[in-house]
Amino acid sequence: MKILALSPHPDDIEMGAGGFLLSAINKNIDVHVVYCLYEKMFTVETNLRKINYKASWLCEEENKRPEYNGKTVDLLDSILYAEDYTHLLIPHIGDSHQDHKNINLVAQASIRKYKGMTLQYEVAPYINRNKSFNPNIFFGIDGFLSQKTEWVSSYQDVTQDMIESVISLNKLRGQETTNHHAEAFELLKWSNLSI
Repeated sequence: MKILALSPHPDDIEMGAGGFLLSAINKNIDVHVVYCLYEKMFTVETNLRKINYKASWLCEEENKRPEYNGKTVDLLDSILYAEDYTHLLIPHIGDSHQDHKNINLVAQASIRKYKGMTLQYEVAPYINRNKSFNPNIFFGIDGFLSQKTEWVSSYQDVTQDMIESVISLNKLRGQETTNHHAEAFELLKWSNLSI
């Protein structure tokens, strides 16, 4: 199993699927996070030393917003098809943030030949305006909530209210499982691989 996770900004994947990724890392599964906006580099580097995952940047031009175009699709193709990734995590298309929508569209264009599983995750600050998210996979994160919260809060622009909304959403999603806390995903593309 090998996971590639797209994060429009540093902190999005941590909020939406941090527990899932931490669980995978705990099982010695390779996790590669691609941050799409080149910002918060010091915090990302610090997190890399604390948590055993790989990270890279889709664009290394500081504060250049990700665009949905052929060049960006080619950049993602060069990452996605360089390794045998079994799972691809992307922000949900219904997120109200334009960068999230763009990255979802780039990913959908890139997965045309992808043989793995593509899961869309939700980001707590945008879920109230996302009327199209239809979660159909729930992943319990009880053993990883504290570490996830620490990872999310490492970013200085993440407020206490945002952290509380992440925890509340994870508690709500936990009601769909036998766990107290869970993360929810919407399956975009299926394969014969298991989670």
